[in-house]
Amino acid sequence: RFNKGDLPEAKNLYTQALNIFPDHQSVSSEDKQLVATLFCNRGATSFRDKDHEACINDCESAIQLAPEYAKAYTRKWRALVALGRMQSARSLLESAVHRMPGEKSLQEDLNKTMQIMDAQENIKRELLEKNYTGAKDILDNQLLVLTENPEALLLAAEVEASNGLMEMGLERCETVLKTNQNHVKALQMKGYITFLTGLMDSGISILREAIRNESESQEASDMLKRCRGVHKEYMEGRLVASNGRAESAKQQLQKAMEMFSAILEDESGFVPRKTPLYSLFLTERAEAALYAHFYPSALADAREAIETKEDNLRAWIVKAHSFIALGRAREARDELKLARRTTWGQNNDQLKEAYSKADFEARVNEADQELRTMIAESRGARSPGEDLSSPASHDVSRSAHRPRRRGSDITMSSTKTEGSGRSSNSNRPRRRKSLSGIEQARSDSRRRSNMSITNLIVQQDREQMLGEIRKQNLQRSNSGKVNGPVGRNDVMRQIRTKSGTKELKKSSSKKLPKNRGDVLKAIRSRNKEEDGGQRSNRKTKARRRHSSVSQSPGPIESSDSSDPKQRPRRPRPMMSEADIRRRMSAI
Repeated sequence: RFNKGDLPEAKNLYTQALNIFPDHQSVSSEDKQLVATLFCNRGATSFRDKDHEACINDCESAIQLAPEYAKAYTRKWRALVALGRMQSARSLLESAVHRMPGEKSLQEDLNKTMQIMDAQENIKRELLEKNYTGAKDILDNQLLVLTENPEALLLAAEVEASNGLMEMGLERCETVLKTNQNHVKALQMKGYITFLTGLMDSGISILREAIRNESESQEASDMLKRCRGVHKEYMEGRLVASNGRAESAKQQLQKAMEMFSAILEDESGFVPRKTPLYSLFLTERAEAALYAHFYPSALADAREAIETKEDNLRAWIVKAHSFIALGRAREARDELKLARRTTWGQNNDQLKEAYSKADFEARVNEADQELRTMIAESRGARSPGEDLSSPASHDVSRSAHRPRRRGSDITMSSTKTEGSGRSSNSNRPRRRKSLSGIEQARSDSRRRSNMSITNLIVQQDREQMLGEIRKQNLQRSNSGKVNGPVGRNDVMRQIRTKSGTKELKKSSSKKLPKNRGDVLKAIRSRNKEEDGGQRSNRKTKARRRHSSVSQSPGPIESSDSSDPKQRPRRPRPMMSEADIRRRMSAI
């Protein structure tokens, strides 16, 4: 029955056989060996059925009946190792080897027990020294090769969780809990690993369950106390950081950073560096540093948080904002582009929004750089190989065009006169502190919005538009069309079309008036020719408007026409000098 796997029936048959000998201690010496064998075989059945306590009891009964029965020692040793009682297993085999020195199997089992205990001690020492990689090597190459008892599995779970392998650690705990749902150490380790994943409330609940199963477990109580303390500090830090996001609350943000640093820099290593919870604390400190304008610190913490947990979305966003604040928007855009290619970031709206902002800032910075280059080249302020982004280049370019003031060679003192913002030696207003980098470029671009190159471009556009208006007005007046003169909107509409662009190119190739005075002079000369050399006034302009309406070619139907669509439009008058002035000022 045992070989066929029918364990309940095999155990029942061994029990019936033992009932034949009601008083096991009073049997004859020949029957003692038989009874010891029955106890040992029933213990093997219990061991196969995961009932290790029953196996230990039956093997102990067999050893009492036959003190030199080596198989009983071996099976009891296996049950003790399966329960993680390594010290008891070692003591058992030492006594067995002393009693039976010739049994090589017992000596081999004793050596194996010593190796298991040494491996466990080495792993615990590596964990205390925070050498999680070394602990993982000992676990894989020594401990799990020798045994997979609950103590070894739970130690493996702690090592794997410390190395960031949270799922594997939880699987080890579940393996132990399958054999015993109320295993206190398994529940304790499961709660601790759950806490390290960032689910702090769930981890604390599991630790409470472990204490309910065994209220005298001091180790579980201590771990629950530590977890509660870390959770409390985390919540207080978040509260302080949220209250310090205003511009005037920088001290609150610094206090929050100190609170998170106290958790991260704990010498006990309660929160290992490769766990998601450590990444969460780094992200919180990075966000507080970002709001406090400590951009390099925020960038460093965000990078480390991403290395610990790649799909840390908040850390990616804090990293991008830090890059943008440091004037490195292009790097932020490149980093977010890589994040959006991952499986977790493909369809993430927050990443998409952050990428759009970084892309916009990068384009603005590129435009600022091009504008600074154009300004420097147009004014001849840039020397060969000069870096426009350096503060010195901006100071030189500005001082090259600044007129020299009288007494400018006098060194201005850094002290102020009492009650005023003037220098103590010259009684003149203090010079403003020079800016640098991106701020200097933006300040220059705002102050130079009316620079000569921009005025030149705007003047050319005005001349082209006025020339086009004048040309088409003259053509329409000569041809006698009734559609009226062309305005600015009509010209812009033609410019947007392909045909209008071609016409504008043809018309712009002709010689246009150079400035506004030439345009007005041409209009006055045209008006004098039309009025017979007399100065135009309001009456003559009104007479000309009425005459243009009465002399327009083609019959004009009466106002009571039945079809309003066929009614011709009333011709618009020619543009006067005042209209031209008004349109030019609007342009």
